[in-house]
Amino acid sequence: MKLNVPGKTFLVGEYSVLLGGSALGLLTKPCFKITYDQGPGLDFHNESPAGMYLRKHNKSVLASMKDPYISGGFGRSTAEYWTVAAPDLIKTKQAFHMISAEYKSLHSGSGVDLAFQYFGQVCLADPLIQFYQTFNWHFQNLDFYIISTGLKIKTHEHLKNLSLNSLRDLPALSNKITKVFSENKEFEFLALMKDWCKALEALGLTHNNSLEMKARLETFEPIKLAKPCGALGADVIIVFFAKSHKESVRNFLLQNKYNIQAHSSDLIEGVSSQLDKFRIDIQSSLNGSPDVV
Repeated sequence: MKLNVPGKTFLVGEYSVLLGGSALGLLTKPCFKITYDQGPGLDFHNESPAGMYLRKHNKSVLASMKDPYISGGFGRSTAEYWTVAAPDLIKTKQAFHMISAEYKSLHSGSGVDLAFQYFGQVCLADPLIQFYQTFNWHFQNLDFYIISTGLKIKTHEHLKNLSLNSLRDLPALSNKITKVFSENKEFEFLALMKDWCKALEALGLTHNNSLEMKARLETFEPIKLAKPCGALGADVIIVFFAKSHKESVRNFLLQNKYNIQAHSSDLIEGVSSQLDKFRIDIQSSLNGSPDVV
């Protein structure tokens, strides 16, 4: 059996989700590629969500993972969790709120990363009311590239020293941004995304390396916004531009040796659709009927 877990990028809502604010995630190729019953197998840190899941269920999983993100990030920790949990989930028909509840019982956090990789595409997550919705990239004129910075911050260590009280104004802003995205209001979305960047910068939640990269990227006129993503905005930057400038922006990024990881055309479905297919295939096998593809 093989499982593909999409790479995850926070479009908006990092930090906000810690206080119940809504968020948007981009789920893209290339995927974490997991192959089961193949040695030598993966080692999971005992305190990682995957390690804690295996201990709780007193089991082991023989699997290999191909990680396409050399510099780290893009949701590897939750990809590891899907690696160990998926074989059990295929045998059941658990709704996501049940999957999420177990994950959060093992790992303190919002569970939004897990939701993103489960639902895929552009995923809107409202953890306060357990609401999730998927979208295509539906803006007519606005496009994006995702680039990696080569820097990786250990999110769990960063969050240990974070004052949640300092984040109290973020949920209102991220809720507003997810709303205008769902309403397909392109101009308002981009304006509010600029406000989001400023809000994180004002709180000291953007790494200096990312601030410098953001400034350099935005000197190229077709780039409307360079938005650092994730913990301290350190790992990844989303570059927004008019669709008509796609090739010129791509050439600029490549000429300046920026590492392009994904484009809007790389959005992909999440783990959910694969679990459903595996269940159908298993049921077909049990019934002695041909596999359903």
